[in-house]
Formats: sequence, structure tokens, C-alpha cells
Amino acid sequence: MRPIALNETTISDATQRYLKAGYHLTSWENGTGKGPRSPGWDKQSIAQANDSQNIGLVHGLSRTVVLDLDHWDLTRKVFYELFGINVDDWMNEYPTYYGNPERRKIVFKVPARVTEKLSVVKLNFPDKKLGEVFSIRGATGEKPSAAQDVLPPSIHPETGMRYQWVKTPPPLNRLKNAPAAFMELWENWKAYSEQAEIICGFKTPKIEAPQHKQQSYTSGGESIIDIFNERVTIREILLQNGYAETRQKNRFLHPGSSTGMAGTMLLTGEDGKEVVFSHGSDILGAEGKANDAFGAFTILEHNGDSKEAYKAAAEIFGLAYSQQAPQQTTKTAPEGWRPPEATTQKEPKGPIPTTLDALFEENIMTDEDYKKIEDQKYYVPQFLPNCGLFMLAGDSGEGKSWVAFMLARRVLEQSKSSRVLFFDIDSGATYTKKRVHILWERFGKDRFNFISQVKGDAETLVPKLEIAANMDLTDTVIVLDSLSGFTTGNINESAKIKPFLNVCEKMRNSGATVILI
Repeated sequence: MRPIALNETTISDATQRYLKAGYHLTSWENGTGKGPRSPGWDKQSIAQANDSQNIGLVHGLSRTVVLDLDHWDLTRKVFYELFGINVDDWMNEYPTYYGNPERRKIVFKVPARVTEKLSVVKLNFPDKKLGEVFSIRGATGEKPSAAQDVLPPSIHPETGMRYQWVKTPPPLNRLKNAPAAFMELWENWKAYSEQAEIICGFKTPKIEAPQHKQQSYTSGGESIIDIFNERVTIREILLQNGYAETRQKNRFLHPGSSTGMAGTMLLTGEDGKEVVFSHGSDILGAEGKANDAFGAFTILEHNGDSKEAYKAAAEIFGLAYSQQAPQQTTKTAPEGWRPPEATTQKEPKGPIPTTLDALFEENIMTDEDYKKIEDQKYYVPQFLPNCGLFMLAGDSGEGKSWVAFMLARRVLEQSKSSRVLFFDIDSGATYTKKRVHILWERFGKDRFNFISQVKGDAETLVPKLEIAANMDLTDTVIVLDSLSGFTTGNINESAKIKPFLNVCEKMRNSGATVILI
């Protein structure tokens, strides 16, 4: 059957055409507003209307629903950022009309599966004088609430123009079901409404920092949760557990989703840290709260069992842990201890030079000295030296380990005689497994050696590195991920890290390129 021709007809004629096509209507006198006021108008369809009246589509009886777009740009933005949907595509596919040329109404059929009670919902501007961004106008359920939309060729009470179809409707039995994204929004409006307000800039997101009921600590007093969140990103946890990243920024589709809507999102919490928030059927949204990386790890990989999650996290990073925070003690010096006396500088023997040339004569480099020194060679020109000490520094989660793997691949590609020893005391075998297998397949296990904390810790590996420092390490690249795993101090505590740096320098002097992370 052809679409209904309605723009160039009278109200009485249009009424009969709508009714013949299966639509249920109501009517009221033109000039008395946008809707009927007579009691019971939503309970039974009219059989006729005269040309002095306006007519409307009764949604409960027709099982129809309308997307009423008052502000196009913001409506487009909401649907795109929530679902990756271009609303303009719906205007080309579904019946669309307007009373005000700057606005649109799109008509859908309510899917037969919908039996619960749904009614009109609106996204309003904070300033009530500005009205709505959009509304979803429909009514379902055993006793649907009253909802209708004015139909062409009725006269718009504000513009004085007749409503016009842009894309005319088919008979009701051929009207297409509303899209899944539209129904997802309507059926879960409470979950989405605040997000829509945030997208429009009406609200600032207030996501509380995740709270963990229990805590576990390393033997050094550090929080297992803090360590995990510093070293593992939420994105890594989601992807590892089957979530699919979508084209919408920071949005993921959870495994087994029946709607295909990306309802899992990365947000910034009130403390400025990244959290994951989800809704609908996703297990991460079961409690309606945001989760950090450790929280997502606990839920997705340990069925919400915190104790098991602490144990697994400690094993990943090679940490001893306790659920009791260690007591703080004050260290005192042994009885009879005195600080060492200051040493005096040795005075130079012989007469004191009176010029700079004379003072540094035996130290200043000459052309002859440089002729004895080979030119510096590079694995990566002007970036990664052959036989050198190199450091990758940055904040947690910025991809230092990933860069190290890329450098390892570049070294193996550039020099067929090269060999890489990659020591991973930080990321854990789970997170590096795929990268390691890629390098094994391409270059072989004899050229790319991966040493994981699964088969050795810093306590056993450091003495072996001291022995290796006395071997010929030409064309050998040694990656140490990370420095904190091999020492008790950080880069700002020179006294604590100096002994291990001495080992690294010895390996460099034996021909190795040492990369510290």
C-alpha cells in the first residue's frame, strides 16, 4: 500500500484516511491548544472530525510513539554520544513531520514485546523558558496514560501554519518498530537522563570515588589497591574481559549485550581519577556505583570476591601482602653510635698551577684521543644507543612497557646478531603474553628472551645480573621493567638505587644496551 497523501487535504478527509490506515485519533476545536480536553479522549478513537478541528494520534490505542525534536543539535549530540546513532538517518527511514519548520516529529511503532508501562519523558533545559531539548511521547502498558501528538493537516497554535509531512506514513500495520537505541533510552530513562543532561552541559558529572570495604597491604605498608590502580588501566581490564571498545569516546559494549548499546563508560571521578560506570544488564552496574580498575578486576575476574582479587593482584606483581596495615615504628640509632667525622679534602702535591691550561693539562681531550674512540652506534638513530644506559620515564599507565616492546622489536629488526633479554617484574605475565608471543613468532625464542616474575623475582635475578655484567654482552639489549622492582628506592633516592645502577653500568661497559623503565 502507498503512503497516505495528507498534506493537501482537509481535516475531515485526512481523518478518514488515517482511520482507514489503522491509526486511532482524537480531535478538538482549532484555537484551543495542542490537545483535547474532553474526558476519556484517550480511551476510544473518534470516527470523524470536521474542518474546524485539529486532530491528534492517540499513542496508547495505536501503539505508536513519537520522538519530538525541539533542539536538533543537542538531540543529535545526545543520541550520538550515548549510542553512536545519527538521528538524521531516522528522518529518512521513518515517517517525519513538523508544525514548526525548525523542529521535527518522528513516528515509530512500539515493538510487540513491550508490555510494561511507559509514558512521556522529556529532556528539559535548566531554564524552563527555553522548553525542551526533546521528548519521547508515547504510552504503553495495560492501562496506558494519556498521550497524543497533533497530526497534519492540523494548524499549529503558535505558528498558524498547517502541520506538514516530510516523509508520509504507511498504514499502521506497516509502520516500522522503533529502533533499539530509541527503545533503550525510553525504557531506561532514569538511568540515561542524567547522562543526557551531562552531555548537553546542563550538569557536571558527580561520580564518587569508589570505596573498598576491605584493604590489603604489602609488607612495606603500601596499599595493594593503590599499586594495582597505578599499574593497570580500566581499559585493559575491560578489553581483557571481552568488552568491545566503540567509536564513541570512552564507551564499551559489554559481552552478551542484547541491545548492542554501549552502556559501559569511562568517566572522571570527583577525585580526578578514572572510573568505569555502567547501567542496564552489565554486571559492573549491578550496584549502581562507579568502579576503579581494582573494583572492575574484582567483579569481572573474581566474581566480586575481594580476598581472591587481593591474592591474585599480589601474585601478578610478586608482592607479599596482609589485610592488616603495618604498624608505624620509629627507628632509633644503636647505643654508642656516632655520625662519622667529616673528611678533609686532600691537598694537591707539588706546586699549585697558576693557569687553567696547566691545571687541566692531563685531562683535556685532544684529536689523538678521539681517534682512538669509535663513533657511537645506534639501534634507533639519535634515540637508542648501541651500548648505553637508557631510561624510559613517565606516569603510570602512559605506555612505557609498550614502548619498550616496540624498541625490542626495532632492535631485533635492525641487527640480525642482536639479542633481547626482557625482565618483567612489573606488568605481569597476563598482560604481556600476547606481545611476547608476537615477538617469539617473528624473531624466535633464542633472540627474544622473556624473564617474568612468574619464574623469578628481583631477589634471585639481581645476583645473576651481577654475574652477567662480567660477560661479553655485545649486541645484547637488556630491558628492566621496572626499576622499582629491582630496588627499594625510587629515582630520587640515589643512595638506595646506586648499587643496582652500578650493576647496570657494568653491563653497559661489557657491551650491553640497558633500558630502565
